[in-house]
Amino acid sequence: MNLNHKILPRVNPLLYKIVKEYGKMSMIWFGTFPRVNIMDPELVKEVLSNKSGHFEKLKQHPFAKLLATGVATYEGEKWANHRRLLSPCSIRRS
Repeated sequence: MNLNHKILPRVNPLLYKIVKEYGKMSMIWFGTFPRVNIMDPELVKEVLSNKSGHFEKLKQHPFAKLLATGVATYEGEKWANHRRLLSPCSIRRS
């Protein structure tokens, strides 16, 4: 195995293949659910800051909730509290 910073082919080969074939903005079907891949930082920022509710978080499988929880999976007030804790402004200097 070559040691370099190109880890996507090993970590997520499906996403790597899709980006290589269709570009950084593409859509795939994941079972019966469409998935949109957006890798342009400006578009990602626009999607994540959208308050209209058109972009929802994916519903997790109950078993996955046991393994991975955090800011990416929380919603509502719980998300707001954890996001506030993680923001750079919340770091207090002594």
